[in-house]
Amino acid sequence: MAVNGVRMFRYALIGEATVNLASVFPMLVDPGYILSWLVETPEHITPAACSLVQWVACIVAGLTVPLILAVPHTPEAPVIRKVTYQMYAAAEMALGTAIGLQYLKGDSGLKAEALWSSMTTMAALVAVRVYFLVIKPSYMEGQANAKKVQ
Repeated sequence: MAVNGVRMFRYALIGEATVNLASVFPMLVDPGYILSWLVETPEHITPAACSLVQWVACIVAGLTVPLILAVPHTPEAPVIRKVTYQMYAAAEMALGTAIGLQYLKGDSGLKAEALWSSMTTMAALVAVRVYFLVIKPSYMEGQANAKKVQ
């Protein structure tokens, strides 16, 4: 059975957008709960920290828009997909680096497990972006590649 890479790629975009948007609601409604999974002590759950979590939720929602725009097959889709993945890779490399430095320094107020998990998640996401950008860029292409593979 042959695999249609574009279809799989589009499903992955939909899945990632869904996960992103599903994470926004709890961050907006109960940021203290989200922080309870991340910080070392309850004293670190401050009104300022809760506000920052809500800001991050808004950023996540906004940055999900390019993922959604990359789903349909349009003449612009390959460019939108490529730019979106480049943007996400750059952001995830920067965030992963910052998290890694906080992990190594050890005094961020965040749990080491939360930092490690976040850092490895960013590394895995960068690997996925590089896979599609460098190894399988045809999976991001439009209608010509979307035909059923024989």
